Amino acid sequence: MSIADIHVCAARFQSRVRARNLREHAVAVLLLPVFGWIAWIVPEPLVKIGAGLIIAAVIYVSVRLATTARAASIRDFAEAESWLAFHRAELVRQHKALRDVWWWYLAPFAPGMLVFFAGTAFTADNPAPLFAKAIVFVICLAFTAVVFAGVGWMNMIGARRVQAAIDALDAAR
Repeated sequence: MSIADIHVCAARFQSRVRARNLREHAVAVLLLPVFGWIAWIVPEPLVKIGAGLIIAAVIYVSVRLATTARAASIRDFAEAESWLAFHRAELVRQHKALRDVWWWYLAPFAPGMLVFFAGTAFTADNPAPLFAKAIVFVICLAFTAVVFAGVGWMNMIGARRVQAAIDALDAAR
C-alpha cells in the first residue's frame, strides 16, 4: 500500500467512526429526556430507579464512546510516527472497543433494564395475576436479550472486519 492509499483508508475509517459516534450520541440525546420524563412522571419506585439506572448507563456509555471509541484527532496523528503507525493504532483501538462492546456498551444497561421491567410488570397497579406479570417480565427480558445479542453480533462482525484490516496492513509492511 502506498502512503496515499493508507491516508485514504485512514480518512475513510475515521469518517465512519465519527458518523457512528454521532448516531450513538444522537440516540443518547433522545434517551435521556425520555427516561428522565418516565422517572419524573411514573409513581412506581422500581420504574423510577430503573429509569435512573438507564440514564446512568446512557451517560456512562456516552462518555466511554467519547473517550475509548472516539475518532482520532489531528493531535493523535501528530504524535504518531507515520500514517501507517497512526492508522494501525486507530484500527487496534477501535477493534478493542468493538470486541469489548459487551462490557462497556451493553452490560451497563442490564441492571436498569431489569429493574425497569420488574417495576412495570410487577407494579401493584397491575391487576393481572402474578403468573401473567411474570410472563410479561420474561418476554421483556427475552426481547432485550435478543436485541443485546444482535448488537453484540454486529459488533463482533465489525471487530472481525477491523482485524482483517489490521492483518492486511501488517502483511503490507
